Amino acid sequence: MPDQNYSNNTLISIIIPCFNHATYLKKAIDSVLQQSHKNVEIIVVDDESSDNTKEVAESYGAPVKYIFKENGGLSAARNTGLEYINGNYVVFLDADDWLYPDALQINLNYLLQNPKAAFVSGGFDRVNLEENTIEEKVRQIEKDHYIEFLQGNYVGVPAAVLYSRWILEKFKFNVAAPDSCGDYDLYLNITRSYPVVHHQEKIAAYRIHGANMSSNSPMMLASVLQVLKQQEKKLKTPREREAYEFGFQVWKNYYCSELYYKLRKRKIKPTFQILATLLKYKPTLLIKYILLNNIVVSKKLTYKRIG
Repeated sequence: MPDQNYSNNTLISIIIPCFNHATYLKKAIDSVLQQSHKNVEIIVVDDESSDNTKEVAESYGAPVKYIFKENGGLSAARNTGLEYINGNYVVFLDADDWLYPDALQINLNYLLQNPKAAFVSGGFDRVNLEENTIEEKVRQIEKDHYIEFLQGNYVGVPAAVLYSRWILEKFKFNVAAPDSCGDYDLYLNITRSYPVVHHQEKIAAYRIHGANMSSNSPMMLASVLQVLKQQEKKLKTPREREAYEFGFQVWKNYYCSELYYKLRKRKIKPTFQILATLLKYKPTLLIKYILLNNIVVSKKLTYKRIG
């Protein structure tokens, strides 16, 4: 077990990027202030919000450092936050998510026991307040982390990760990568060369709402495939190549199946973008949807329902 005095005195920096999510920000900040590990600093990076993000952040006074920056996206906001940290460990908490009370202490203990690890990650809950559902996301990953990331993103929510500061001095978020997958890009690049740790204790809650970037499945699929494609030139072994190719199928199946489900349940409309995504990546699901709904699709992917 790690030395408890050292653990208690260890400063953890929490970077909260925020763009027009003031309505959620208070819960995120409160979840940090209510941690069992008390030695924290909170840095809110306002990515030029038009709501009252500044007022919410500054209402806390000294516990929260408010930083304003011109709008440049999520990855740029995270990198800006890194310029202001004092801690040796770092968490990136999205403004619409929150940490569970023992999150920092749990992850810190793992890193103190594994000092060579670049980061540690744990499980999380997907919380859909509109549908009043909680979906637990916990996986057992003990080795071959780069291989695992080539086949998907088992972390799921950035707040479930605690980074050692030294790794973030070697790697930053790639502002050229899609913002929606900046964390996935970072995990891939880190685990290619450095050890990490994953455990099954739940660390954070990922809030599902209409404004999530991840709710745009066509955009997410295009983004994640773009990020994964960047690894192709870095593959070194047949096993990595196999995992890489399998990962493409995993992502296509995941997002296209999600689109098909939402179409069937009429949670989304069959727009050009959605139909084109299914046509490109999973045409069998598009055909199935057309046949089940008596739809005629033109060459330009416009449609009309029969009957």
